[in-house]
Amino acid sequence: MLVLLIGQMFYFEGAALSNRPSIRSILAAVCSAVHCQLPAYRNLKAMTFRQLNLQAGADRSYLLSGALSNQGLFPQAVPNLRLTLTDLSGNVIAERVFWAEQYFESGMLYPDQTKPFRLQFAAPTTSVAGYALNLL
Repeated sequence: MLVLLIGQMFYFEGAALSNRPSIRSILAAVCSAVHCQLPAYRNLKAMTFRQLNLQAGADRSYLLSGALSNQGLFPQAVPNLRLTLTDLSGNVIAERVFWAEQYFESGMLYPDQTKPFRLQFAAPTTSVAGYALNLL
């Protein structure tokens, strides 16, 4: 009965449990022994941006450059990014999602790894006064 209960717990809550660093190491050892595969680790709180810089281009485009760093304990898939542009009043004037494949060649960021990125996009018709970059 206990094995069945544990099995059901992992079946229904496995993804959430595998994202806890203290439990993931144990689960990795168990999966190694029974030949199963853990779901990809995902902890967006362990991902940080560094050196973000938004520059206007002469050709009515913008370039947002920076770096993304994985401060987590495990490799993580590179997340998608949502860029939101605002005007002087703080109103959203444009939004765009950049898929991981659009800005990174490899799909993984390893622990303590930082990779630069460059996002180029067309300028909106309204002047850009600010921006927000969020992980998805």
